[in-house]
Amino acid sequence: MSMDADYCGVNVLVLGDGANELGASPGVLIGPEDLPALARLVHRLLNQPARVRYRMGRFIEIEHARGKGDAFEKKTKAAILKARSLGFRAVVIVRDKDRKALAARLAPLARGRDAAATGQVACAVGLAVETFDAWMICDGKAVGTAGGDGSRSHPDPESLDGQESTGRHAKDRAVELFGSADVLTKRYAQVAACVDLSLLAKCCPQGFAPFATEVRQRIGPVVREQA
Repeated sequence: MSMDADYCGVNVLVLGDGANELGASPGVLIGPEDLPALARLVHRLLNQPARVRYRMGRFIEIEHARGKGDAFEKKTKAAILKARSLGFRAVVIVRDKDRKALAARLAPLARGRDAAATGQVACAVGLAVETFDAWMICDGKAVGTAGGDGSRSHPDPESLDGQESTGRHAKDRAVELFGSADVLTKRYAQVAACVDLSLLAKCCPQGFAPFATEVRQRIGPVVREQA
């Protein structure tokens, strides 16, 4: 994708697992006005800078070179190199934990981030426990603002560690809150726009809290310098 010749802000590549957090326009640069849920959270963690644009994509679709090493470590390095080639200044990667060991799921991303660090592209990585849906269901006020049943919000969503459709999965609770799986992409974007970030970090200490720190510490300086 070519960049606008007169644009001098910061472009951020946002990679995740699914459509509900990434929205319906992968591969398109989007300004702050109409962001999907994950990019909206990132934007708010960066204090909502005006001159930043975001491009969404599925992390699993990033192609990496053959050879030894963990596939997701290589994908992370490849994502950073791709971002650099496109003129992006930052990459954000979030995966779902999905009942795997936290360290085993997150460590390859961190290794890839550190191995590809050049100073040209900042990278923040994170893990949603157990899924991104958990970040969308803990703040009853935000759920209500997004048209859901805020009285059914979950104060400890990281404890929902069952398989999907068992009732012990964060997406199951999200469907209860919003009435249908078909509306979650839109509702999540609305929740992300108003969720209490401090409450979210408190309710999701394993996943969102360290991710928020990553974004603020690694992406924040780039945005403040150039946006």
